[in-house]
Amino acid sequence: MCSTTRDALKKMVDPFLEVKRYMAFKTLALALMGRHVKALFFNDLMGLLNDAELAAKTGELRNIKRTKSDRKTLEKLISDPSRVEYWIAKQTNNTIALVDSDPSFHPRGNEARLMVDSKLPAVAFLHNFYRDHHTLIIVNTSEKTEKVQIHLPDYGLDRSEDLIDNITAVPIFRNSRSEKITLKIKPFDRYWIKNKIVAIDQGLRIDVGTEADMYASLASRPGSF
Repeated sequence: MCSTTRDALKKMVDPFLEVKRYMAFKTLALALMGRHVKALFFNDLMGLLNDAELAAKTGELRNIKRTKSDRKTLEKLISDPSRVEYWIAKQTNNTIALVDSDPSFHPRGNEARLMVDSKLPAVAFLHNFYRDHHTLIIVNTSEKTEKVQIHLPDYGLDRSEDLIDNITAVPIFRNSRSEKITLKIKPFDRYWIKNKIVAIDQGLRIDVGTEADMYASLASRPGSF
């Protein structure tokens, strides 16, 4: 398909949800492909839009997603917290760093197990594992808050240890007494659940701020995004 990811999706009214949805689908794709990903389009790293002008000028339809950006203009764009591209670029960077650092995604590891509950078709469960390393990734692809139940042994997770979301580096459960937990997942939320924090080289990770920071920054820019 000759289109950038953002233009392949219906535009959201809310820029906050535009970023959330984009990252939900990118996280799902990266978790499925893991370290076997051969390449990502440069423009998708920061959520750039189609370049219809370039495609029309060259007569090559594939150029619609091959914008050759001016470096100074691009640096300004991804340095502005009021822009969607700023948040997508940072969160994409950290998601790639997480895939590359999580031992569950070892090149000789097992293929990701994708599970979808027929009662919750909008929520994807991905189990990535290698030897005794296990990761459960949950992605809500809808605009609705969903409630999910997770049977921890199904994903190699230990109820006696903390359950940590590695996207936010925040524990979501501490020493659960039950093998089954319940999570409320907000629209386009994504979780990267393990019993441990993934050790990521600090040179690979970018400080991205909180969702509250993102919401406030994006709300400060009126009009088109």
